[in-house]
Amino acid sequence: MKDNTIAKINWVREAAIARYPKFWDFPFAERALLIAAILCDTKHIREVGRNRGEWVEAFQDAAGAKPGDSWCACMVTFVCKAARKPFENMGANLPQYPARVVAWREYARAMERFSQKAARGKLFCWDNGSTGHIGFVVGKVGPFVRTIEGNTSSGESGSQRDGDGMYRRVRLASKIGGYIDLA
Repeated sequence: MKDNTIAKINWVREAAIARYPKFWDFPFAERALLIAAILCDTKHIREVGRNRGEWVEAFQDAAGAKPGDSWCACMVTFVCKAARKPFENMGANLPQYPARVVAWREYARAMERFSQKAARGKLFCWDNGSTGHIGFVVGKVGPFVRTIEGNTSSGESGSQRDGDGMYRRVRLASKIGGYIDLA
């Protein structure tokens, strides 16, 4: 990873520790969700151009993707790396090609961590075999799932899997293909 990406990982870790002094005592999935929330709510990440921008390119770098590539899975990868305790294997619990939604789904199935049950701290995903979308589950309320996602639009208009930023969203659970346990 580039120095700029590592600096951004360190920044968000420090921000998490400042807000939550016992941050490293939380389970991994909760740490990841809190980091995603800090990025979404304080950095208000938006693309500059198409699939570009300072933070977007750090996400892409963390996942081994090129600038300009789709970045929802790259954001998930960056967040998971930032949520790892210092000195832990940065690639632990990541698929071999973490820039691809399909790779996350297949990895989760192979590790028996893929289900149809939504829960806080899990990842949601859907795909059609070649494209898809992924993000963090904040919680489930009735038929809805509250999420934090990258590379999506802010509302129902625009692309839901190739939008312009990182947003909190509410989705119908019945439209989500499955959930990945980060435990």
